[in-house]
Amino acid sequence: AEGCKVLESFRLDPWPTWVYAWEGGRVEKSVFLRYGEDTAVVTYRWLSGAASALEARPLITDRDHHLLGRSDGRFDGKTRAIERGARVEGASGRVAMWGSAGEFQIDPTWYRNQVYAVEDQRG
Repeated sequence: AEGCKVLESFRLDPWPTWVYAWEGGRVEKSVFLRYGEDTAVVTYRWLSGAASALEARPLITDRDHHLLGRSDGRFDGKTRAIERGARVEGASGRVAMWGSAGEFQIDPTWYRNQVYAVEDQRG
């Protein structure tokens, strides 16, 4: 489901936390940045409902915030499975993702014609 259609609540304290609810389940997503590091921590927690699968597809742009990305092969062959996770070797460095359970499947996808509203306003 599209997250905006099943968003039940949002709060900022102690960090950004969304609760999504749909027929038969609720899940909480929290995001925080580690102080002094280039590290974002995203957690998902089942709140209610039958056990289910969660598919997360992180959006990795690997571009300067002033530039647009192009489908240019910059990630070709640069995504690797690691223990309990995945690593992407991009032009700007490494992005690593880990999970406490489940499995990672490497399936890079280009999102074409993505519009970033604030960047669009800046020109």
